[in-house]
Amino acid sequence: MLYIATSNKSKFEKLESLIGQISPKIRVRGILDKHIKEPIENGRDEIENATIKAKYYFSILKGSVLVEDNGIYFNGLKLEQQPGWKFKDSITSGMSVSGKVDYWAKFLEKNKIKMGYIRYVFVLAMNGENFKEEVGVPFSVLTTRSKFSFGENILNNFVGPMGSKVPFTKMSRSELSNYRRTNILPTLVKLMRPHISDI
Repeated sequence: MLYIATSNKSKFEKLESLIGQISPKIRVRGILDKHIKEPIENGRDEIENATIKAKYYFSILKGSVLVEDNGIYFNGLKLEQQPGWKFKDSITSGMSVSGKVDYWAKFLEKNKIKMGYIRYVFVLAMNGENFKEEVGVPFSVLTTRSKFSFGENILNNFVGPMGSKVPFTKMSRSELSNYRRTNILPTLVKLMRPHISDI
């Protein structure tokens, strides 16, 4: 049994699909029905936060746990200027939706940002150990202003895969599936495959 430790239904479905492509033998379960209080994520970056969550949920569930965390990084910015994992919460916390859109539009324009990468981090907690893998997937900043999709991450309206003319929010389900299979699955395979028989 493998628990996917996330309260985000969309993320659970994404990871469930990817794990199914690695091995249909892995039984996957979510944690929403467990009603577990979420841990405080006070790490310095994605890898520390993912590790905090993996250890926390493993200590409660007493079973194998997979955690995914991610952060966004823009080319040309110093480390202290990078939104990193905080782009979803801290920077625009308390802003209205339109305020968040304006913030990111001005941020990207002011810094003349054209490209960057998303850092995907995976931590597998099992048998008292934590196994980690990560990958940086490049993206391009799109200047076209189509109708915004106001989901969890406003910034996805401004960026898309390298070479794409549409942002992540305008990609079809099959396009997103192909993106994950091409850019994320190999890293997840590297993490999971040595441990499949123990899950």
